[in-house]
Amino acid sequence: DSYLQVFNRLQHYVLLGHSFDKVEVIVMGGTFPAEDKEYQEEFITGVFKAMNDFSDLFFEDGFNFVKFKEFFELPGDMKDKERELRIQEKLLKLKGGLDLEKEKLRNENSKVRCVALCIETKSDWGLLEHGNEMLRQGCTRVELGIQSVYDDVLEHVHRGHDSGDSKKSIQILKDLGFKINFHYMPGLPLTSRERDVSGMKQLFLDEDYRPDMLKIYPCMVGPGTALYYQWKKGEFKPISTDEAIERIVE
Repeated sequence: DSYLQVFNRLQHYVLLGHSFDKVEVIVMGGTFPAEDKEYQEEFITGVFKAMNDFSDLFFEDGFNFVKFKEFFELPGDMKDKERELRIQEKLLKLKGGLDLEKEKLRNENSKVRCVALCIETKSDWGLLEHGNEMLRQGCTRVELGIQSVYDDVLEHVHRGHDSGDSKKSIQILKDLGFKINFHYMPGLPLTSRERDVSGMKQLFLDEDYRPDMLKIYPCMVGPGTALYYQWKKGEFKPISTDEAIERIVE
C-alpha cells in the first residue's frame, strides 16, 4: 500500500531529523508500466495523497511535532504490532477515495512536495504509449533496463527486447522530456572483460544511448534462476567481486 509506505517513510524522516519538504520518489523493483492499469493508478495516487495528507495533518504555522507524536503514539515500541495496526487503521480511514489529478494539483501547494518521480521499466515497456502514461502519472525520470548493448547477450538471457528496442525507447522517452537513467549489467553470459568495457564505453560514444545517469549492476547468481542451474552444471562462470570492480573502474 503506497499510502502507508509513504506515511511510514515520512515518519522516519521526521524522527531522523531530515528535511522532507522536497521529496524524490523512486518506484523501484520491476517493470511498473507492465502492471495492471488500475494498480498503477492506485499506487501513484496513494504516493501523492500521502504527502498531501501528511502536510495537512502536521503543518500549521510550521511543523506540529506534538501532534505528530500523538498521532504516531510516540515514544513507543516500534515492534508493537497492536500500535502498528492502530496507526494503520487511522491512516486507512484518512486515505479514502483516490483521484490522481486532484492529488497532483494539491501537491503543488503541499508542505511535502514531490519534486521528482522516477519509474523503472524495460525498453519494450518504455515506448510511446508507456511514456505518455508515465507523463500523466507525474513521472520526471525513467530508469531504463538496458542491461547490455549486445543482441546475442540479450537473446541468450531471454530479456524480451533487443538493442534496437532500447534505442527506440531512449529516443521516445528523451523526446517526451524525461531524464534517463540506464541500468547496465556487466558479467552476463557471452560477455568478457573486453566486451563489457567496450559496451559500457559505447553507452557514451554512441549517440543513440548517452544516458543522463547510469547505474551499474554486476550480474549476480541467485538460487532458483536459470543462471544458477547453468552455474551448477559448469556452463556459466560468474565474475568475481574483484573482477566486477576492475571492469567498472576501467
